[in-house]
Amino acid sequence: MFPNALATMWFYITESPSEADHILRHRVLPAINRPENLLRERLPIGSAASFADLLAEFKAAGLQRVLLWPVADEARQLELFCEKVASTV
Repeated sequence: MFPNALATMWFYITESPSEADHILRHRVLPAINRPENLLRERLPIGSAASFADLLAEFKAAGLQRVLLWPVADEARQLELFCEKVASTV
């Protein structure tokens, strides 16, 4: 298998559905021209557990690396990723 990576995975970790909705609608949707329902299905904007599940699916499919891009509060989001997501995948 050739080395591979997924770029770019925009993300935002929050346990609040209303905060996730706000981030998606006010940060992500204005920045890229994609249907909202498609972004809701594919981007890990929400709970740490759902992010970990998505990464586990990609890993099972053979993905080796993911290039992360927090869409807001970058330093804190990277800390949350390390604490709550990376350690579970």
